[in-house]
Formats: sequence, C-alpha cells, structure tokens
Amino acid sequence: MGSYILAPYKGTHIIDLEKTIPLLKRALSLISLLYNKGTGVNVLIVGNNRVNKPYITELIKNKNVYGVWDKWVGGSLTNWNPKHFKYSSTNSGIPGLVIFLNTAENGMAIKEAVRKSIPIISILDTDSNPDGIQYPIPGNDDSPQAQYLYYKLISEALKK
Repeated sequence: MGSYILAPYKGTHIIDLEKTIPLLKRALSLISLLYNKGTGVNVLIVGNNRVNKPYITELIKNKNVYGVWDKWVGGSLTNWNPKHFKYSSTNSGIPGLVIFLNTAENGMAIKEAVRKSIPIISILDTDSNPDGIQYPIPGNDDSPQAQYLYYKLISEALKK
C-alpha cells in the first residue's frame, strides 16, 4: 500500500488521489465492459460491514449481481456454493468478477477468487494487503460517505 500513500498527517495516512482516480476509472471501465457488453459475466460484490448492506441489497435487486454483506463462508467460491450469497433468482453460474468494498476483512475470499482466476477489483485502505488484487482502488473503506460513493459509481457502471 505504501506506493498509494501520499504522506502521513498527524498519525493518519493520506491516500494519494492522483493515483486513485485513474485506477478507479480503470476498474469502473472493466465493470462496464464485462457486465454490459453481453459477455454474461456474473458479478459478486463483497462488503461485510454494516454500512454496505443496503447498498449491496439495492445492487442485487436492481442490477442482478451476487452479494455478501455478512461474514465470508470459506469455500463459497472454490467449491462454488451460491447458497452463501444473496442474489436475484435470475443469477446462475460462478462470478466472473469480484468487487471487494473492504479488503482487509476478506483475505480468505480474495485467496479463493485468486485460486479460481476470477478478476478482483478492491478498495484498498491503508491497512490493506494488495497481493492478488488485479484492479486496486486506493481509498477509504471505513467512511459511510466513501461507501456511498463507491455504491453510486459501481451502480452507474452496472447500467444495462
């Protein structure tokens, strides 16, 4: 994460937004490309903190994605068991893209996605490990305002 941190300020690490913006645009373009261009890719959004639940619920309902806002159940991807996800009845098949809204809390899920060769987009806070993340987005994963912004941007990228 060090390369994405601009500087410490009063004991807090400041994320370099000049690095965040192009990485965010790249990730949103990938979402749009895979989801909207008729490739049939299922998207899984994982954000297991209480702030994410209403946003993920809306995305499941309106954008037909898989979602997890509770604790990750080991083996959900590697043994492909959709009963561990919340989803619309029209979903079928393993996800072709996983989006993590909080990386540090999802090490096991990230390892499973890597093992299954599923592309990963992930919000990387200063305490996050970027290993295995192909599409990192340096950003705050604790702030409700930041989570709302990610929800709105992802929702826009998932337009059909």
